[in-house]
Amino acid sequence: MHIALFTKNPTLAAELKHALHGAGFGITLTDNFQSLSGVISGQDLLAVDLASVDGKLDAILELADTCGGGVPTFGIAEGTVAAGRINAFRAGFDDCVTEDFPAVEIALRVQALLRRRQTSEQAIVRFADVVLDRVARSVTRAGRSVRLTEREFRTLEYFIRNTGRVISPLELCEQVWKFHFDPDSNVVQVFIMRLRKKIDDEFETKLIHTVPRAGYIMEREGERTIPRGRRTTLVPAEAA
Repeated sequence: MHIALFTKNPTLAAELKHALHGAGFGITLTDNFQSLSGVISGQDLLAVDLASVDGKLDAILELADTCGGGVPTFGIAEGTVAAGRINAFRAGFDDCVTEDFPAVEIALRVQALLRRRQTSEQAIVRFADVVLDRVARSVTRAGRSVRLTEREFRTLEYFIRNTGRVISPLELCEQVWKFHFDPDSNVVQVFIMRLRKKIDDEFETKLIHTVPRAGYIMEREGERTIPRGRRTTLVPAEAA
């Protein structure tokens, strides 16, 4: 795990660097707002000494959202009273402590914040503009709610987790639906048609495609991932 630490306080920087290194984190230090956007990129968390922001608090949080792709933010408030922490939470920080907190406790709180973040991200799977929430059992496409049956939900999740790979009817039946595949039945074909009506029909970009004599694949139209040596083409949804 890698953390970007923004502070102009060399004593605080040294203490935090020692504690965070001891907890297994890589640290990138900066005291320059102009270079912060480049520093945040690729980091797992941004820690900010609030006494060093010089009125740029909102701009720093915006950089965390844009340049950092939404990295979690951890504030270190000046002094020992709660007011600084409260202001940090109101501004949008994910967690905050005052500067009198022991550096080792700060390291532990950072670890806990990243664990919570990781658990939350594991509950969400995405592809293109489709978002599937495993906890809420909900699906949206381009922000629009899509109502799915339990089997449709599990099938879509399997497609998303295997984007760009051809999934055969046999694999779908045995790995997702947990029942024997009957090659003489059109149950898979009919099921996929119904799923595509919900996921693709109202949208210009189609995501679920048929690969003749092979199965189905989830990818954006025009993004061919099937090996060239195989003479197969993606078939429009209405052809399946």
